[in-house]
Amino acid sequence: MQAVRRSSHFAAEAAALNALDVVDYRRQMALHRTVLEAAAQVAWRDGADAKGELSRYAEANPQARDYARFRAYTELHQSWHGWTEHAKSGRLGDDDVDPIRYRYHLYVQLRASQQIGRIASLAKETGGGLYLDLPLGVHPDGYDAWRERESFLGGCSAGAPPDDLFAGGQDWGFRPLHPERIRERGYDYVIACIRHQLSSAGALRIDHVMGLERIFCVPYGLGGAHGLYVHYRSEELYAILTLESHRHRAWVIGEDLGTVPDVVRSAMNRHNLLRMYVGQFSMRHDPNWAIDPPPAQAVASLNTHDTPTFTAFWEAHDVDLRLKLGHLLPKDEAQERESRRWLKEHVINFLRQRQLLGQESGTADVYAAIVSFLASSEAQLVLLNLDDLLGEIRPQNVPGTTDEQPNWRHKAKVAEEALFQPGRLTQILEDVARRRGTSS
Repeated sequence: MQAVRRSSHFAAEAAALNALDVVDYRRQMALHRTVLEAAAQVAWRDGADAKGELSRYAEANPQARDYARFRAYTELHQSWHGWTEHAKSGRLGDDDVDPIRYRYHLYVQLRASQQIGRIASLAKETGGGLYLDLPLGVHPDGYDAWRERESFLGGCSAGAPPDDLFAGGQDWGFRPLHPERIRERGYDYVIACIRHQLSSAGALRIDHVMGLERIFCVPYGLGGAHGLYVHYRSEELYAILTLESHRHRAWVIGEDLGTVPDVVRSAMNRHNLLRMYVGQFSMRHDPNWAIDPPPAQAVASLNTHDTPTFTAFWEAHDVDLRLKLGHLLPKDEAQERESRRWLKEHVINFLRQRQLLGQESGTADVYAAIVSFLASSEAQLVLLNLDDLLGEIRPQNVPGTTDEQPNWRHKAKVAEEALFQPGRLTQILEDVARRRGTSS
């Protein structure tokens, strides 16, 4: 393993990847795998301490063995939709897969579970725990769709109906849960997913919480304009969430952004799920009250991964990007910029009235002041975006784009080692800790 890391090829490829402006996940994983494969080979040798550890892990985690077989088979046979009937039906045994690939995938599952466990324990010891995300669906070629296919609707993808931004609707490409099949099976798959997440999480965000009520399904090949809603028994799903939340002593947060019916937020309140408050959506043209305060039953943040960073929003770089992408018409540009200018004036005055902002009103000063406002609120949790703390302009994700934007590929502006050196970033974190009554 050390020989691989010291090789000239490894050094050259690592340097090339570090020099890129954005993350190349495929090349990075290929490079990491050269080290992990070497580590796996050493671990599986007769007499190695790790071999006994791997054997015990495999014995205690049959699903990890099943997953390793699936991954090993997929590497040689691509998507399971084209497999033989024997393999497609889920009857994969050790004799069906390449043993080296199988042992590699089992090894990395063990190491990943150990690392996540250590991080989760540390997070809980220092206050709260990890903040994780429960996705809305699964990739149609992935393990879950193969092993648990009866739990998912076939012949369609989840998506969204036509709206002002997406006239043709949206097709998100992943499999939605089957409302009847999951119920017939006692929600075993749903419960297993939630328990797996909550075993490491102190807070769990439910992506698109409206999905507990209904999912917009798009038939394959027809497009979002021809979809329809499939409804779930929401009270049963809420009951599962609240029960598991109690058992694991963890917060559950519903992602309730966008157009959400009142019935959903009423149900969230009734079942004590936290809602999401986003500062960018809560600013308004009101000289006396330019920022709505976060409600107590909420997770407060300035933005999300689908919105501009604070610096981009405050300096109107998002307007430039929307013009470039065609999301904003040139005829509307002047009005948009003027509206943003007045909004900023009102926000600055609002913060000064509350003695959160002095005469300095640069972007970083305003950001720190708004963070103080959120931290002083009654919100249960406050989230800070690392990109905001570093003054990043580039968005991590622009909804409605694929090749147009390098979504989820931007690197942090500073190296990890330099993140918590004394400076403005640590000052903001210390101020938040003080206002929230926690240790810094």
